[in-house]
Amino acid sequence: MAVLGLLVLSLVGCQAQLDAAAEPGDTQLIVGRDSTGLSLESPEWRPPETIVYLCPTAPTKTFATLADAGTISLSADCRSYGKLDTAQGLHTTLGFGALDASRRQRFEAAPQWYVVLVGVRDGNVDRVFRTSVKPVPIDPGITPGPAEPSAPSGGAPTP
Repeated sequence: MAVLGLLVLSLVGCQAQLDAAAEPGDTQLIVGRDSTGLSLESPEWRPPETIVYLCPTAPTKTFATLADAGTISLSADCRSYGKLDTAQGLHTTLGFGALDASRRQRFEAAPQWYVVLVGVRDGNVDRVFRTSVKPVPIDPGITPGPAEPSAPSGGAPTP
């Protein structure tokens, strides 16, 4: 029994080093990091669609109830990476070239970054997952992307 406990502790330690975080329901998000972007993987995360955000500041917990996905409101510092088909699980890369110049400066100065996954089913928020990740230096050779369009009625930018 002690060997099994040691094995479980060593597996949890490995996941923590990979910036993995668990959501209630045993969903795990594995975050790979390099100077060009973050890779996200979660085979168990299976809402039909997911809106992915990367934020340089802690997002507020504004998702206590189900809501229309078009009314999600996060800080203007957050970058929406659009709506993804996640019916078969989450596998995506958040490239740093998508950050405009002013937002990129905020990311470079931030001590923590935050990934927010908003699961969408039938146009409504089905579930939300938030976790912090260690920042990584952004490759200076990456040209900053264009600014996102303004969000309609205080909601999230429409990709």
